Amino acid sequence: MRKDLPLLAGILNRALADIDRDELRVIHKSWVGELKEAELGLTYAERAWLDHHPVIRVSSEADYAPFDYRIAGKPAGYSVELVEILADRIGVELEFVKDSWSNMLGMAKRGEIDLLHSVFDYPSERKRYLKFTRPYKGVVNVIVTRSELTHIDELRELKDLRVAVVKDDSLIVALKGVVDDQQLVYFDSYSDAFNSVAAGKTDATLTELPTATHLINELYLNNLVITAKSDALGGRDQRYRLAVRNDWPMLASILDKALDSLSVAELRRLDAKWLKLPEPPRQRASQLALSAREKGWIDKHPVVSIAFDENYPPYSFRNEKGEFVGIAVDFARELAQRAGFYFEPYEEGTWKKLYMAAEKRDVDVIATLVKRKEREELFAFTRPYVSLAQYIVTRKEDLGVITRPEDLSGRRMALVKGYSMSDVLLEEIEGIEPLYVMNLNEGLEAVSAGKADATIGAIGMAHHLITQAGLPNLGFATLYSKGQSEQRFGVRKDWPELATILGKALDSLSDEEVLAIFGNWTRPEIARTEAELTESRVALTEEERAWLETHPVIRVHNEQNWAPFNFIEKGRPKGYSIDYMNLLASKLGIEVEYLSGPSWDDFLSMMKRNELDVMLNIVDTEDRRDYINFTDSYLRSLTGIYVRQDEPLITSLEALEGNTVALPSGFFEQELIERYYPNIKMHLVKDNLLALQAVMLGEADAAIGEPAVMNHLMLEQSIFNIRLSGSISDPRFDNVLNLGVRKDWPTLRTILQKAMDSVAYQERQHLRERWLPQAAAKLTQRIDLSAEEIAWLKAHPVIRVSNELDWPPYDYNVAGRPTGFSIDYLHMLADKVGVELEFVTDSWAALMERFKRGEIDLIHPLHYSNERAEIMHFTKPFFTLSCVAVVRKEDDEITSLKQLYGKTLAGADDWALTNYIREHH
Repeated sequence: MRKDLPLLAGILNRALADIDRDELRVIHKSWVGELKEAELGLTYAERAWLDHHPVIRVSSEADYAPFDYRIAGKPAGYSVELVEILADRIGVELEFVKDSWSNMLGMAKRGEIDLLHSVFDYPSERKRYLKFTRPYKGVVNVIVTRSELTHIDELRELKDLRVAVVKDDSLIVALKGVVDDQQLVYFDSYSDAFNSVAAGKTDATLTELPTATHLINELYLNNLVITAKSDALGGRDQRYRLAVRNDWPMLASILDKALDSLSVAELRRLDAKWLKLPEPPRQRASQLALSAREKGWIDKHPVVSIAFDENYPPYSFRNEKGEFVGIAVDFARELAQRAGFYFEPYEEGTWKKLYMAAEKRDVDVIATLVKRKEREELFAFTRPYVSLAQYIVTRKEDLGVITRPEDLSGRRMALVKGYSMSDVLLEEIEGIEPLYVMNLNEGLEAVSAGKADATIGAIGMAHHLITQAGLPNLGFATLYSKGQSEQRFGVRKDWPELATILGKALDSLSDEEVLAIFGNWTRPEIARTEAELTESRVALTEEERAWLETHPVIRVHNEQNWAPFNFIEKGRPKGYSIDYMNLLASKLGIEVEYLSGPSWDDFLSMMKRNELDVMLNIVDTEDRRDYINFTDSYLRSLTGIYVRQDEPLITSLEALEGNTVALPSGFFEQELIERYYPNIKMHLVKDNLLALQAVMLGEADAAIGEPAVMNHLMLEQSIFNIRLSGSISDPRFDNVLNLGVRKDWPTLRTILQKAMDSVAYQERQHLRERWLPQAAAKLTQRIDLSAEEIAWLKAHPVIRVSNELDWPPYDYNVAGRPTGFSIDYLHMLADKVGVELEFVTDSWAALMERFKRGEIDLIHPLHYSNERAEIMHFTKPFFTLSCVAVVRKEDDEITSLKQLYGKTLAGADDWALTNYIREHH
């Protein structure tokens, strides 16, 4: 960057650090091949070893959070994600083996597990059967006791106390000679050990600080404290390593190289995601931002009656004393306390009777009420505060077999008769054999007894029933859907002030406070799942809320067959974009009316006439901006070129000039081809299926389209004589999917963007896992910028960038268009920071001169040198090149620069490599 643009260097460094592995793969695959073991400097023997060992068996613990545990049955944590990154880097698949730590050590001895993680290299006995890598994470070990034992600050003070330990934990060696063996109480898991200390069954335990902090907070063990840290444990090497079976030393060497390849940014991202200590809960709001009218209403209504469903655990039910307890009860109590009134529970808890009482206004509020049109005449609703996640429940032995909803096909499912989700399952998944039961409890018992393979239920309620019924052989296989049943407070219609007050009280709850309420009634991972589902956290202004109140239903387009993003199946809108829109609607508390039937062109015309409010999966183009406001993108992928199997491969748009390309009329590619590739003939059709058929019938030489869509159609329609020929490298043809909002509703665009910004990583990940399991498409996120940086970018919306005439594949020009690896990289960075690029094309020497004159803002890609640093700022390196000498075939014995001494070497003028050779050789 120019020396007078220091902020730009900082902004781009942050954008570089934000690029993840999937985004890099898209670029590398287009220009230099897959990101695999080649970049690690592996030897031929190491690459051959990997070819013969494509699957690695890896340890997986249940509750060693935040390093190695499970969320909804899936391995998760710092070390798990680290191992997944390394596996991706060396090009192997992982098979997780789930068991206790003690059992997995035994399996490693027998060669039944290939790789352990989150492991210390002591006691020394481990080195007889494990080969350790270099350390990858330092940790602090601590002593945890109850609050009345805070005097313990050294190991020796554990003498005569009962100490809870996990079987075969390395920290047991620190206790040898301090406490007698009979004082050690062994457990299979850390949560069991911590619970035993909290319950007074033991007096102390040892573990790492992140694990201790995580378990104390996640299990809400408020009587436990951390009393001593690392130096109390003998000064041992407290750094985690990877450990491989002793007969696979080559894998340890490979993993060391993969660990060395990790960037600081990647490690920081892992730290930020998994090791951030929980912030202390916010102080409770002494007062809400209530209007004078709302305060007056409370003064007149100090007591409000509220009804709870007694058969809805863990949300509301009666305890052994007959009192109402549960998640909804805790929410109600907290909201009333914040607002300054008292909720009086209605004595009747059966649903039919309490609902009839609310209809007659003998009850003021129902605590758990789903919003339906027929109910809006009787009730005013708050936003949702419980949004149920429907999970597939199976026997634990089948958790690895049923990993996605489609795996239910051909299996017997226990389905609750009359339950809406039962009908949904049978509609959406063919081949299910139903076994009807009266309630979820019967369904769980049927699965446990082997009478059925699986059932479906809300995770919180299912877990509660599993625990109460004592069904330890059941587990949660996979998430099926979110937001099917959104529970709200339903307030009598003539008290709208109370609904508003409750809404403000809900919005005042911090994330930690919401999580704490859920965590009081269910396991930590379930609490986390339901709290994330519930948090709308869309910070709308009063004007925006008022706009939504006057526009409660939004008309959204639904296509016929653009699977897996937007399509119809058995009359129901489905797909990634549909689920994404439903998620936004859930966060905003609005309804969506999907309009199906018209073609893409017809939908665009409806947008022009304001007969449609929102279009999904739409690409931002210059022509469309005249009548559509676009949000930021929510998904990005390349555009593929498809030809017949018997035809030569076509790998670029340039190769299509003079040929005929089939594509749907009105799609964004049509506008781009007309503007930038006028020599390509277009065969316009209604949809992608007809585009493929046009190629089959010889009406077109090629079809272009989004790869996931085209692959879905070819599989569904058994089209086997068409193949993916290549992807379009011109970034203007990338499928950058946005929401498009009618032009006269700018407020809706702002509201939807806020909802999009609130979508959590786990929510996006679920959508990708469900709809794009094999796709490389990755959501591109904008990076966080300071106010100064944002202001600078607003003042500099266009960056002038160099484009060399001829340095393929990194930076060159084809038919007047900049292209190459580095060009694609810059487009990705520009997307992340929100700027436009203006390319200046010339020779390298001329570009350097123009840069010195201030005619170019950014020059790339180039090597750092002290001389250049005097006139420009550099970003951090973003790729590394291996330089080679090219000689005539008769001189192929030259293997070093010294052998070129006395010979003539051709090199580009003012290149860093040329200058280096001049200086050193």
